[in-house]
Amino acid sequence: MEFKVFDDSEESGLEDTVAAALRQIDEKNYDTQLLDRGISENNIKHYGFAFCGKKSVDRMLREIMIRELVQFKGGYCMHNENYSIIFSSMTGNTRKLADKIHEVLPKESCDYFGTADARGIESELLYIGFWTDKGNADSDTLDFLSKLKNKKIFLFGTAGFGGSDAYFQRILGNVKMSIDSSNTIVGEYMCQGKMPQSVRERYVKMKENPEHPDNIDALIENFDKALSHPDADDMERLKNIII
Repeated sequence: MEFKVFDDSEESGLEDTVAAALRQIDEKNYDTQLLDRGISENNIKHYGFAFCGKKSVDRMLREIMIRELVQFKGGYCMHNENYSIIFSSMTGNTRKLADKIHEVLPKESCDYFGTADARGIESELLYIGFWTDKGNADSDTLDFLSKLKNKKIFLFGTAGFGGSDAYFQRILGNVKMSIDSSNTIVGEYMCQGKMPQSVRERYVKMKENPEHPDNIDALIENFDKALSHPDADDMERLKNIII
């Protein structure tokens, strides 16, 4: 949101002032912080306000804009309606994220907390958590997502590999392909999660083979790095998106 005062030496009317405000939003990348926090570009709106002395944009329009922009850190103001938290967690990583969301949001507004269940779809706002399987959400979560219509959805998940945000975005992109277009993605979050010890043992055994993959040491290093996740920083980032 950007406010500008009409300059009659450079602008022919308030429309030019609004256009200048919108250009400034684009040129100075006002979206950056929201995008970094996992908010979908589709859920970010740009508003320019033009003032000329005591004249300003129509009061009703201004009120609508401010209402839609209510300090939303998650791309949507999610504190004033009932919600459900549905999650699938094979090793407990995604369950930790679900617990944090439940801790942060008003308990009295929670309709359901647990694994995929018919009770969970009664809320308009759904927090849906998954674990990553072959670059996508686990099959139970994908099946659940495919059945949803006209819901507001906040996606959250964990993955064993967490080297880059681009990797998380590819996973989220794959997950969204299973979501009907009638639904609205109001936020998303992913972080790294520890993997079962059996995965490391498999890597070590692979390394014993002279023809092991070139990246085997990197795989073992990533496994060891993932052991502490989700950690306190992961939880704090999630909290900052939710509140």
